[in-house]
Amino acid sequence: MQFIKASRRLMCTIAQTPIRRAIVAKDHQRSLMLVTLRDGSRTLFNVSIEKEAELRNGLSLIASYYYRMKKVKAVKGNEFARNPPLPTMLHGKTSDKIILRLPNIEAWQTGHILHLDNQEFVIQVNPPRILHLRLPETCLFIGYCLAPNVRMEYASVSGSKYEWFSSRQKNGKKSWLKVGDQIHYKIQPTDLGQRLKLRCTPRYEDNQGDPMDTSSTLPVSYGPQTCLFHKRHQYTPAKLDVLGDMRIVSYNILSSGYGNEIFNYCNPQYLQNSHRLALLIEELIGYNADIICLQECDQDVLNNILLPSLRTHGFACNYIAKKADVKEGLAILFNRKKFQLISMHNITLREVLVKDKILQPVYKQVKKYPQLKRKCTTLGNVATACVLRWRDAPSKLFCISNVHLYSNPKTPEVRLIQTATMLQQMDRIRDQYTVLTDNFPVIFCGDFNSTPDSNVYQLLTNKGDNQSYTLPVTQDRWNEINLVLKNNFDFHSLCGLPQYTNYVADFVGTIDYILGEKEYLDVKQVVPMPTEEEIKKDTALPSLCAPSDHLALVCDVTMKGVKK
Repeated sequence: MQFIKASRRLMCTIAQTPIRRAIVAKDHQRSLMLVTLRDGSRTLFNVSIEKEAELRNGLSLIASYYYRMKKVKAVKGNEFARNPPLPTMLHGKTSDKIILRLPNIEAWQTGHILHLDNQEFVIQVNPPRILHLRLPETCLFIGYCLAPNVRMEYASVSGSKYEWFSSRQKNGKKSWLKVGDQIHYKIQPTDLGQRLKLRCTPRYEDNQGDPMDTSSTLPVSYGPQTCLFHKRHQYTPAKLDVLGDMRIVSYNILSSGYGNEIFNYCNPQYLQNSHRLALLIEELIGYNADIICLQECDQDVLNNILLPSLRTHGFACNYIAKKADVKEGLAILFNRKKFQLISMHNITLREVLVKDKILQPVYKQVKKYPQLKRKCTTLGNVATACVLRWRDAPSKLFCISNVHLYSNPKTPEVRLIQTATMLQQMDRIRDQYTVLTDNFPVIFCGDFNSTPDSNVYQLLTNKGDNQSYTLPVTQDRWNEINLVLKNNFDFHSLCGLPQYTNYVADFVGTIDYILGEKEYLDVKQVVPMPTEEEIKKDTALPSLCAPSDHLALVCDVTMKGVKK
């Protein structure tokens, strides 16, 4: 134990002083391990050696690489060059030589010393290492929080060291002033016009690796001082800490992959990702949510900007991409400290409609109408569901689902079929888990592209079999369509029916919902929507102060019967 502690202290010293090291990646390949010799921050060479081969072979290979690097030529009579002296490896604590017959995998250990050409290389096995470090390519607004996109191996992201710096000019020379030491940095007024730099040093327990720096591409600027969401944040000042309570957010965040011609009233600058995403991160973090369901979520945006920031606030994520040309989809983010993921269910609606036996009665009706069948079997709409367990009440499970239905307002019959498809999929999930728990709430979030007076909302909020829906002939519907569908859930809107959730120049209305059952859930709070007066200051959404054409639904609910 004393040797282990000594080795850890040695590794901390390694990351802070430019000494020689032999870095060993034992997980490099199944049969090989990678040895990297470094002199300070300079890499001398890499060599792969067989894990199960004798130490003698590994040392011989390293000597060959080393003297080749030193350009010692093999000339006639030069025995040194043809057979370079074998390095030695010493035990770091006792200075005893390591037996040459030992397998490399056993001989190369943290704290051992490699002697080569009168030089000592301290061995580090799988040291903490940064694989990727970048700051988000968004506007840097004063008062907003900034977090890095960082990936590490053999290290703890939350336990690593972070140092933030702000650029300064003095006597014509650029310097860096340290301004923060947490993983998040709240941008200060004194940073105006400056660029920011982050230095991250990877750590795991007492072990420490090489630091890495990254800088912002844009200078700090003034952003909108009062956004639509700032007033809403007053209702969500902190995380909910009572067992059984959870805050849910459902939000269509507007994919950047769609044309912006419908938002011609909005300054193009405010439609840029650099502006919108800075606002979006600030908005989502400020809700202090436990579960966030996102629609129209670009995969690149999620992976490179949203998720890295939200992950530092304790979120894990499940994502499914829409089966279409635009690479957007659905994300469910959940507080991993509060919930444990039990299962994920990613659903392509067109596939389950055709292939799932429980949906054959629905599909049989669809096949009667060629126009409807073509739409329902070719559209790329998807849904996703996660079954979560309360960490502090392991016997209590629930399902959170997320969907984005087809948007064409002229084809409500397609949305009816997609809704019926998803209802039966969630019913199947509930059947799988009711044997494990006495109650199993299902929460259904999404952009349903359907107003409260629509057939879709009627189906969602009316429990029962044999519900009949008739859609008359129109210019876009060649035949009258008659459907008989069912819903086994007693859903109601947990956020009530606000006047609007989508507010654009040519449409104002409610088409987004968070649905749940009163039997299992009590609503504690619904965060109110911005007023029309506040929205109309910038004509409509999106705007300088709002990143999407939709507004987030936010509510606090209590799941009944959740106890330790």
